[in-house]
Amino acid sequence: MKNERDSSKGEIKQGSATSGKKPSLVTGPGFSARSSAGILVIILLLSGMGYLYWKSSQRFTDSVLSRYLVMDETGTLTDVQKKDISSFSSDMLARHGFGLMLRVFEDHAAVPDPDTRMIFMGLSPDHEQVIIVWPPVLKRAITPEVIHYLEQEHFLQYWEDDWPAGVVAAMDRLLEELNKIEQ
Repeated sequence: MKNERDSSKGEIKQGSATSGKKPSLVTGPGFSARSSAGILVIILLLSGMGYLYWKSSQRFTDSVLSRYLVMDETGTLTDVQKKDISSFSSDMLARHGFGLMLRVFEDHAAVPDPDTRMIFMGLSPDHEQVIIVWPPVLKRAITPEVIHYLEQEHFLQYWEDDWPAGVVAAMDRLLEELNKIEQ
């Protein structure tokens, strides 16, 4: 049965409906289960596309960031070593708020502008030169002895044989110091 409104008197009259079905209480008038399922499928597709776009852009950002964090003009570092250093820097940035940028120079190491969140480590193996630029807050938090050791003494034992191992050892020492500060 279908309800009809008599426009002249404002009364509601009952009449017969052509389909004989009442509107669904679950989907409401004008909506069917089929159209609700279609809307749900569209929402799921858009959500899936958004997720895939996010993952793709995250992978691209990580790739660009890793090239920015580790630059080796000498070609000594392997791709695995570069990836490990980049991963270390990203993890350290997420956990402690400071990352590491490593640049290996063929000629003398150059000093970049200071960064408040990045520790810059510039190495020149041919000239046995190390330059570390510390974020100001971190330089005040780490002891002067550790800063002196990493800048002046640490790499002396690694220059002739295996300076990439010296980078790994310096990263370990740096992480140890950051963990001490955190406690």
